[in-house]
Amino acid sequence: PPAAGGPLPMKKGFLAQAAGALYPDGSRESAPACWRGSAAAAQKVFALHTADEAYEAVGHFPGSGHYLGKEDFEVVRTGLQLRIRGNPQKDELSLVSGLDETIDLHADSDFEAMTAEFTDSRLRIRIPRRKGPITVELTPEMVKALQSLSTEERASLSAEPSAAALLR
Repeated sequence: PPAAGGPLPMKKGFLAQAAGALYPDGSRESAPACWRGSAAAAQKVFALHTADEAYEAVGHFPGSGHYLGKEDFEVVRTGLQLRIRGNPQKDELSLVSGLDETIDLHADSDFEAMTAEFTDSRLRIRIPRRKGPITVELTPEMVKALQSLSTEERASLSAEPSAAALLR
């Protein structure tokens, strides 16, 4: 209670504990974890959707607002895999610095026509499907491996439309 007729005392709380600064080493309060190497980054963000004309890998980044764009991602294709990594600029405060996912693609994917866009907090990577038969150059080792498949393995592989051409 204030002293009679005197000024009100200044309220002291957690800000003045031990007369130290609130954040002596700086604050990362304004930098939420998002997809930065935390448990959130370990969860799958991208899903592959299939349509008649294209495949689409879509990652949703709720809460990213206008702080992310497609330049915050690196997309690399190796064989039939698409690797999506966040933060190609190596910025430690990037919202996606911990993101690193690999998506398996189908043999009828047309990688030359692949496109990407970032709108509505979603990165969409569109990979058109090739029209017509798939021509694949098989090495002798691959031919030998295909010939040695069991009946069950052959049936399982032939059920996949993008791989059925390999068994002919």
